[in-house]
Amino acid sequence: MVKEKTKTEGEAVLFELAEAYVAKRAPRQLVWGRVHWETEHPRLHLVISANEVRSPRRVRVPKAKFTKLVEKLEAFKCTRWPDLPEKLWQHRKRDNRQRCTHAEEQVTRRTGPNF
Repeated sequence: MVKEKTKTEGEAVLFELAEAYVAKRAPRQLVWGRVHWETEHPRLHLVISANEVRSPRRVRVPKAKFTKLVEKLEAFKCTRWPDLPEKLWQHRKRDNRQRCTHAEEQVTRRTGPNF
C-alpha cells in the first residue's frame, strides 16, 4: 500500500518538479509559484514572465518543444517518485488526423465535409 504524503512532503515534491520544469522552460525568466490545497490533490500554479530578464523580446516555446519538455518532466517524476499516480503524457495516442489551415477549417465548418 502506498503511504500518503504529508502536506510538507507534497509541497516539496511539487517544488522539486517546478524547479526541474523552470530550469528547462524558462531559465532566464522571472517565475513565481504558489501551492494551493483547495482540492483533494495539491496544485502548483506558476506565473512565468514572457520576457527574459532585462530583455524586451518575448520568449515563445513551440508546441512540439513544450510537449517534449512535459514528457521529459514526467519521465523525471516517474523515476524520482515511482509511487506517485499514473503517467499522463507518456504513451498517449498521437493525433493522426490530417492537418488543415484555419481557413480550410472555417470552410468545412460552414459548408460541411467534402467527400
